[in-house]
Amino acid sequence: MKSIVFALLLISSQIIAQNFYYNQLGFISKGKKHILIDKTDLYEFSVISVTKHKKVYSGTIVPSKYWNSAGAAYALLDFSEITEPGEYYVSVLDYGRSDNFVIGLMPYHDVLKASVKAFYFNRAGCEITKEFGGEYARAAGHPDTKVMIHSSAADKNRKEGTIVSSPKGWYDAGDYNKYIVNSGISMYELLLSYDHFNTLFDTLNLNIPESGNDQADLLDEIKWNLDWMMTMQDPNDGGVYHKLSTENFSGHVRTDEATAQRYMIKKSTAAALDLAAVLAYVSRLKLYGQNPIYMKAAGRAMAWSKENPQMKFKNPETVKTGEYGDTNLGDEWNWANTEMRLALGKGKAVKVDNCGVPSWNSVGTLAVISELSKEGNSKSKDAFMKEIDKIQTTYESSVFKVSMGHNNGDFNWGSNSSATNQGIMLIQAYRITKDKKYLYAAQGLLDYVLGKNPTGYCYVTGFGTKSPMNIHHRPSISDDIEAPVPGFIAGGPQNGKQDRCVGYPSNYPAKCYLDAVCSYSTNEIAINWNAPLVYLLAAIEFYSVSGAF
Repeated sequence: MKSIVFALLLISSQIIAQNFYYNQLGFISKGKKHILIDKTDLYEFSVISVTKHKKVYSGTIVPSKYWNSAGAAYALLDFSEITEPGEYYVSVLDYGRSDNFVIGLMPYHDVLKASVKAFYFNRAGCEITKEFGGEYARAAGHPDTKVMIHSSAADKNRKEGTIVSSPKGWYDAGDYNKYIVNSGISMYELLLSYDHFNTLFDTLNLNIPESGNDQADLLDEIKWNLDWMMTMQDPNDGGVYHKLSTENFSGHVRTDEATAQRYMIKKSTAAALDLAAVLAYVSRLKLYGQNPIYMKAAGRAMAWSKENPQMKFKNPETVKTGEYGDTNLGDEWNWANTEMRLALGKGKAVKVDNCGVPSWNSVGTLAVISELSKEGNSKSKDAFMKEIDKIQTTYESSVFKVSMGHNNGDFNWGSNSSATNQGIMLIQAYRITKDKKYLYAAQGLLDYVLGKNPTGYCYVTGFGTKSPMNIHHRPSISDDIEAPVPGFIAGGPQNGKQDRCVGYPSNYPAKCYLDAVCSYSTNEIAINWNAPLVYLLAAIEFYSVSGAF
């Protein structure tokens, strides 16, 4: 007995090592439980119950394996057999012990709430009061009631310099501008979250001004941006302005200090199709009192697009803000036509050839997801499942148990959204097949963004034992608070180094991440990166609580 007590004391007195890579928010009870270490000549590990003050598991370390994306070898600790809720830590002799972590049904509930509330913190034209924002209270900025028609958007009905009103909406990313194209995929994935997991969101109290009314807080948040998107449609011809922005990015100042003139800038086919798709989905879900104005506006946007099928956006010479240009509009047409068909209950289904990971400029897969969700089938189902099986196979073979790296585009700008969007695809495969292998692969991607990655960062601000402190986000930069606004996921590692920031620790794509304000290519935030995070967090919690794992 004395020897056992001595051994436990020895383990508990170990130094907490920095190089344990795992989901820092914990593990769901019936899910996979994986931790990585970067020392490759060790053979055994122990799991200690903090709750019970005893060792509850001993395991053999899986032999190390090299990951090309990180340029290093790692060894895997698998203790998935432990399912009892509680607090634990892992110990490896001659290496150290991990921080404490939890196992339970809902270890991600708080980060789910924060990831949705991040949209509230990025509202334009909204004062964030202490009642709802705590220490992150701020003045309202950008009421956008006096927006000027830019020369690129002028026509006979709205001449250059005409003043229009376009309030509400979300700041798109770390800047203070608002973009229809990036709102399109963001809104879709938030709507999809509610569509698939409404029982979860109906009881999720975010403590926002609308909390306590007769609809879910998530729907209230979506409505804030929906109201703005509607104002971006020209009432005269149904066309949609691509963005509302200043001509140049503002400095790193507070919302109420960024007062440069804002403009409606140039209409585009991509913007019109994205708006039509979102409004058709809203109508199909019968949200917001089944208001017919949404379907009417969607129809007008589609009619304008048919008259202007290839109006591709490029920044006017005087405009330097985010372009969101797109040279291939076939995916936008597929998505918009599909959403219109599903909303109206008539029309011909389209076949999507590229069922790749969704992004703001690749939305064809959203059409397939909608068809599968609404109708249970799709002409593109085989191509969709083929792509997902590539993702799942990469998960199985990866030492990190993560599908990142299954294609060359995974570690691009906003790589963490590539991870979470892969998660959305895997969840659809589970919904179709009920095969748990897809759930486990989706969970592996959530583990990745919450700490099980070679940088050791939990990429969501305000969570985990090591999270970003210096995100490229003007409200966070300009306040007097050390910690950034919580709930935002950083863009994530990629080795393009487009910002030319100094100090990147590695040239390997999975390690090329820098927690610095200047690193907008890895440490910015964006609404289209938070939206798939919301979906993935909700899915894992929903299926954990329902017993699907």
